[in-house]
Amino acid sequence: DHSRPETYTPDTSDVRELMVRVWYPAASVENSEPAYYWREAALRSSELAKGFGMPSFLFSHAGLIPTHSFWDAPLSVAQSAYPVLIFSHGFFQGSATQNTSLVESLASHGYVVFSIDHAYIGTISIYPDGRLAVFDRETFSAMFEPPGPETSALYEEMTATADWREQVALLEKAMASIPEQANTVMVDALAIQQADQLFVLEEITKLQSGIGRENQPDLFKGRLDLLRLGIFGMSFGGSTALGTCVFDPRCKAGINLDGFQGSQIDLPPLERPFMFMNNDSFLLYNAMFEKAAGPAYAVSIGGSTHMNFLDTSIMSPLFQITGALGPIDGYRMLEITEAYVLAFFDKYLKGQNVPLIDSPDNDYSEVEFRKRNAS
Repeated sequence: DHSRPETYTPDTSDVRELMVRVWYPAASVENSEPAYYWREAALRSSELAKGFGMPSFLFSHAGLIPTHSFWDAPLSVAQSAYPVLIFSHGFFQGSATQNTSLVESLASHGYVVFSIDHAYIGTISIYPDGRLAVFDRETFSAMFEPPGPETSALYEEMTATADWREQVALLEKAMASIPEQANTVMVDALAIQQADQLFVLEEITKLQSGIGRENQPDLFKGRLDLLRLGIFGMSFGGSTALGTCVFDPRCKAGINLDGFQGSQIDLPPLERPFMFMNNDSFLLYNAMFEKAAGPAYAVSIGGSTHMNFLDTSIMSPLFQITGALGPIDGYRMLEITEAYVLAFFDKYLKGQNVPLIDSPDNDYSEVEFRKRNAS
């Protein structure tokens, strides 16, 4: 993006540069290379291990995990044009591939999904020429300072209460008690990720029109229905999706997977359809859910933790042993997440009747489901 300088590097001539991975319905995979979970597994596992504070060998096997995807397959001709989704990952440990199972499911049901690697905010971006954009620990150093006793006590109170309004009040006090720099860098990063989403949307528009791409591959030319655009993300990426969908009418429906930033408490009411999916101890999303002006959904999944909303749910039993995952079965967690995400986008981007969120009946005993301004 030549309109934006790269603020995470010292080079004043540097501009913001993003890698984006795309999943889409394929016509045939006969001559296509199978995609494994990671390319450059050694590099990625080393950086991710730093984030989790674990040995890198625990992640190196990800380069050997087969997925249901193939590289560079032709786009399916089953439909003349497909609805488009933009996905953003979480802060620090996040990557464009962190929810591969979910985006594969969406692609297999007729969506074209663009997943962004947010350079220097996620784990690592690897560019085609071999350059790396590794998480900028120096800029975000204030985030890794141990909290003071006052802040720690407020966070403990916040996680102990079952009243979302009390959680919001405690969060505001906690934010006021931490160094200003810690708040500032996160607000700035959120704005950068939202700008990343808007830049990617502009580039997708060029893919659709073909303008400015006369000598480049035209796989998606005329095949992307940008009137049916959804934006979603997990953790910090979910907060990014929330901010974008509040302000940009091109977002026709959005989902936040277990993310919320304190700086978003005072956002204007959501006017576009939006769904919040959360672990059952995280209640802050109610600040936006309760004042939504448009259709809003809340899905709380019992027995889950924040990390259950990633592919880590099924990658290694060590995540459960270390307490990073909740007691819910990993495959059950994926089933629930995929079902609700698909149902929501099918309703608002495809106009389908979807009993899972239209009916008061609950198909999953682990789920507490609520909705507002929606039939």
